Amino acid sequence: MAAAVDESLRERSEAGPGVDIDSNQVNGSEQNTMDRAELVKHIRKDPLALDLQLCLISSAAKRYRRETTMKPLPKFRNSDNQIEASKVFELVDNFPSLTRAMVDPECLSSVQLQFLDWVVNLRNQVSACKLTDVPPSVGISEPLPDFIFKINFPHEKEVQFSTKSEGKRTFYALHGSRLENFHSISQFGLLGNMSREGLFGEGVYLSNEQSVSLNHSFSSHGWSRSKIGSSLSCVALCQVIDDPESVKRGSAVAQAARESVTSSTSAGSTQITNSLGLPESYVLVKNGELIMLRYLLIYRTSRSRLQRRLAAIYDEYYVQIMAIMALLLAIAVYMVFKVFCPDEDETDLHSYLNTEYVHQNIIV
Repeated sequence: MAAAVDESLRERSEAGPGVDIDSNQVNGSEQNTMDRAELVKHIRKDPLALDLQLCLISSAAKRYRRETTMKPLPKFRNSDNQIEASKVFELVDNFPSLTRAMVDPECLSSVQLQFLDWVVNLRNQVSACKLTDVPPSVGISEPLPDFIFKINFPHEKEVQFSTKSEGKRTFYALHGSRLENFHSISQFGLLGNMSREGLFGEGVYLSNEQSVSLNHSFSSHGWSRSKIGSSLSCVALCQVIDDPESVKRGSAVAQAARESVTSSTSAGSTQITNSLGLPESYVLVKNGELIMLRYLLIYRTSRSRLQRRLAAIYDEYYVQIMAIMALLLAIAVYMVFKVFCPDEDETDLHSYLNTEYVHQNIIV
């Protein structure tokens, strides 16, 4: 479900030229940004929602895949340039806590003020809600999410989805993915998560079982000053238009057949079992426009300070770590090869040293 995210994200609209974040970027445009009093009012209205957005942006910006996950990129008013993805994490990481920003708005620099102005004016906004706000038909089970956020789309987007769903049944399904993907998902929906190499064909993979989606929702470190949590995982709750031509739902018959074949064949029978169809708990949607993201289910994961530090190092130096591991693996393979497949000269030397002449005349 989440394995095909990497390739699909690369197909989204290319970002504009990146620029360094400095005072020259905001000169002449700060007067068009919300003033500090308005900012404090917005933070107090829903601090958790702004906190989550900073978590998603921070997670997307600090990954080694930031050029694909950090979309849309921040863009200041009266400027045609976008901030480089590599600069966004530095900007968010240096942010003061929202509590401090509410108490002392002057602690925010001009650049930080411009950035928050961009965040609070994103096309799709989130708002904190309760479990009771979620439709009862969803049936969220244990483990219950620590936080639930509703995605608020523009009116025209809701009208488009409502028009598509006229005369058709809709249902809810879940989609699990890595935390760093949800900044883009919250703004573009799941259109970019169309899998081209899925086990059961092209499309967006969802599930009607929470446990299945959680298995694809890997935890990650978000914003360092977040009140929501330092390590989070996220699952998207979506409303799907049940179009028979584009929506394929797994059946109990297919699931039973897969289990029967799997139990009676070897591990190499993946291709055979996949041909039997979707498992019962899976949903495959071949048209991303039939999916409307409704809620984000946030789960806090507890990790020690050492684990968080190691995870941060891994995120920042992933490419270098992989290169070192590949080098060590190559050295190990070479050493094994030398032991079991020696050169001809070494083989001749070993044969000579083992001859009876050597043992009788040289070795004492």
